[in-house]
Amino acid sequence: MYEQNLRQPLIQYDYNLGSDQSPNSYQLRNRLQQEEISYRQYQTTHIPDRENQEILANAKRQMALDLIAMVLTSVSYSIGMGFGDLCSQRIGPWLELFIIYQSGISFLNLAQIFAIQGHIIEQIGLPSRVIYEESKILTVLKLLTSLVLIYILIIGNQMYFSQQNNCLLTNKLFFYTLMFVLIYCYFQLMIFSLVVVAFILLIPIFLYFWCTRRQIDSNWVPSSRDVLIKLKKTRFGKFLSEEDKKEPGKQIFESESEQFCSICLGNYTMEDYITILPCDERHAFHTGCIELWLNKNCICPLCKKPVEL
Repeated sequence: MYEQNLRQPLIQYDYNLGSDQSPNSYQLRNRLQQEEISYRQYQTTHIPDRENQEILANAKRQMALDLIAMVLTSVSYSIGMGFGDLCSQRIGPWLELFIIYQSGISFLNLAQIFAIQGHIIEQIGLPSRVIYEESKILTVLKLLTSLVLIYILIIGNQMYFSQQNNCLLTNKLFFYTLMFVLIYCYFQLMIFSLVVVAFILLIPIFLYFWCTRRQIDSNWVPSSRDVLIKLKKTRFGKFLSEEDKKEPGKQIFESESEQFCSICLGNYTMEDYITILPCDERHAFHTGCIELWLNKNCICPLCKKPVEL
């Protein structure tokens, strides 16, 4: 809401300033400048702070979930091993491996929490703040733990669906613990699996767009350097004021929504440099955009007429 309130006056008044030199115009410019400064401060301080706090909260929730799973599994393991039956001999070592995995992942989560908190503390008082990014070492370690979790899940499924699994009759505690750990593993790997599946599905789409990307037409002829130099270049605000002096009340553009560059689709500001093509005074573009275009093709992007002087 704060962001919308800041941007709305800029969109509403920016195009109406023109070359007006009245006191009200100066006050409006000062107001727009102050709102622009406030908006930039909001972007460089409040948004990164909010994102960092959300990342920290997610890390704490994940650590709490891992600790709860480790404690429950450890309690079940301690009680179930007292039965001394065949089920405990088969599932016991598997639960030991899972508890070791949980200890490792909890340590990584704790390290991440300390890193995020340290990053937030370092950002205090800085005029421009950045969002926390996970270190490469931590990312690699988490990937390795995901591989360990996949191994635990595979072995657990083999024991659960094995015909020799009689834990439901001899050791119900280990049987339900096995179910709980398998569900937990599936839940933890859900995001990892979705990322892998999404990556696999996006590969054909990427290859399609790469193979069908637009190629430079062999019939395109670039404009000469003399044409690029002689084209009319001016600031957008000055261009509007000059046209208004020639024909007062004349609208170059039908609406403010049409005051944008047709190449980059970016809206013009009063200080932007634009280039007007000789084919039509309404065929104006950002100077940088049209120069890149004409260096490849000498026709107007809108009417397709050759750009000639």
